[in-house]
Amino acid sequence: MRSDKLLATATLVVGAFAFAVVLAYHRIVDGDLWARLAVGAYAWQTGSLMGHDVFAFTPTLPEWIDHEWGAGVIFSDCSTRLGPPR
Repeated sequence: MRSDKLLATATLVVGAFAFAVVLAYHRIVDGDLWARLAVGAYAWQTGSLMGHDVFAFTPTLPEWIDHEWGAGVIFSDCSTRLGPPR
């Protein structure tokens, strides 16, 4: 019984270490994360969606339909509430 607890503890420690290494050395966020947060903050503050993509580096169509605006609103609000003080 004691060796089972030791094995479980060792497995947990090694797993946590492996997870920390993955987080430290691999980029796991979306490349346009900051644009998503900015669009979400805009929608949260104004109560409306943008009609065109102001964050695009390339030419865009006249009308822009952002299918990720809801996630941007949620994560922008979480970032505001749980992030560093402003």
